[in-house]
Amino acid sequence: MNRILEGSFFAGVILTTTLVRAADAVPLSVRIYNYAEVPESVLATAQAEAIRIFLQAGIEVTWLPCAGSDEEFAKSPHKFSDCAQATGAVILRIEPKSLDGQAVSKHSWLAAAQSQRAEVFYDRLRQFAADQDCTPASILALVMAHELGHLLLRGESHSSHGIMVPKFRTQELRCAQKGELLFTPAQAQRMRDFQNLFLTLGRP
Repeated sequence: MNRILEGSFFAGVILTTTLVRAADAVPLSVRIYNYAEVPESVLATAQAEAIRIFLQAGIEVTWLPCAGSDEEFAKSPHKFSDCAQATGAVILRIEPKSLDGQAVSKHSWLAAAQSQRAEVFYDRLRQFAADQDCTPASILALVMAHELGHLLLRGESHSSHGIMVPKFRTQELRCAQKGELLFTPAQAQRMRDFQNLFLTLGRP
């Protein structure tokens, strides 16, 4: 696949740092726990691309880095202050590997989502990226956006095309290379409606 997500993917990521929130974008705060100790450069690249994907759906993601332990918080309390004070944020945890009983479905072996929390299994993600000749950052961006999509769409949220397909195949990765693997307009509307409801009434 000739590392299909490297060229245009990273060019697009650079541009995301200058994106300005649209006037009608709906805010979404995400508390992120990097238990897998993903390198900062890899995580930052993936977060920037996920932000771009959600902005296309009219949602502005704010990442709130969270300490993985009391010791880590004690070393850099200012770095994690936003996470500690956050209310109503969804949670995304990047785990070194899956635990027994997690992600048993053939379509969910890279991650899992339930209620207000999503988990990404970095060992499996890295293997999938290597198998597809992609970078970990490019796959991490897609998986994080996909799992957060589950939290906002609720119920049966997989689709036959777009970023919410049950499994990323070659055709989806080629779309991602061009920056075109996105939420459908209907999914974007559902997510905005759900998040707006939460901002009004509180997370169910």
